[in-house]
Amino acid sequence: MESVSLLVNTFFLWSSFQYVRYLNQGLVPIWIRIVFGFIGTIFLLNTLGNLVAVTDLETLLATPITAILSVICFSLVPKYENKTSEL
Repeated sequence: MESVSLLVNTFFLWSSFQYVRYLNQGLVPIWIRIVFGFIGTIFLLNTLGNLVAVTDLETLLATPITAILSVICFSLVPKYENKTSEL
């Protein structure tokens, strides 16, 4: 399971770099926004799982972290154009 976690985190980091790269060019492609929507959904489901966790540490510590990450990912989904690239 650790290798799966490392692979998913590597993909998330790569997607973040791609997002910034395209953002600097002016427009983020739809496929990157779909990826962040998918990742946001995974974080949201993880948040719900953390809320019903048996251990208090997971509920109190991991729930706010995954909720914040989910909100951040969903905020990257809408179409965004960098207006400074047109100047």
